[in-house]
Amino acid sequence: MRVTKGGKTTLCLRKTDVNCKNLKNHMVIAKSLILMRNEFVLREFHLV
Repeated sequence: MRVTKGGKTTLCLRKTDVNCKNLKNHMVIAKSLILMRNEFVLREFHLV
């Protein structure tokens, strides 16, 4: 798994790596934000 941090791409070898955990949390947050935004956009379209 590759982790990009400050423009640098480092290779994550261990699952216990802090970067790995941060990346997983970031992915979960990003997915939830995208879903929320999609719902908001759909509602806006329905209102118009």
